[in-house]
Amino acid sequence: MEIKAKQKSEPQLQAPGAGLPWAQRIILRFWIGPFRSKRYSLTQIRSHYEDRTRRIIERVTAISLEKRSERILVDPIPGIEDSSRYWSLNGVLEHLMIVAKSVERVILDLSQQKVPEGKADPARVKPKRHEQDFLAEFISYAPDLLRRLDEQVRTPGFDLNSTTQFDHPWFGPFTAKQWYWLLGAHQAVHAKQVKAIIAKLK
Repeated sequence: MEIKAKQKSEPQLQAPGAGLPWAQRIILRFWIGPFRSKRYSLTQIRSHYEDRTRRIIERVTAISLEKRSERILVDPIPGIEDSSRYWSLNGVLEHLMIVAKSVERVILDLSQQKVPEGKADPARVKPKRHEQDFLAEFISYAPDLLRRLDEQVRTPGFDLNSTTQFDHPWFGPFTAKQWYWLLGAHQAVHAKQVKAIIAKLK
């Protein structure tokens, strides 16, 4: 008699872009977006971002290449959509790269008083290549991102304090400096996801 191998069942999660629970939406829209995102200096934001980036790199580097592609369902984490709870370490790094590159362009546009084209859409920044290792690319791009942005916005024609805004779907209208803050906040949320994934891998 032929014995069929057990297949790992896919968890039933909400669709990408469905958003966060209503309580989190209210906090992001009416407290964190308009107030908390403005409380920190660029030095504080940069330090926070770089610390979380370093932690992500250290933790992922310690995991074997084979295990980095394994998708793991983690418990709900504030700031992460339900559809994003079943990712691999590779997927998290891919997502962080997609978001960071998009936000970098938004910051540079807003710093030149230009409104970026299109709209920010969480459904379009989900990872698609869990089997691909993104660690080397992440190490090359992510750690110095804010320092590179600092250098760019100090050149003529740029102003990080520009009041031009671009909507974030959860936080509301953000200036260049608020999007700069978001890079650190976003890195921190997914640093928690990396930690949760690794805890289950082990």
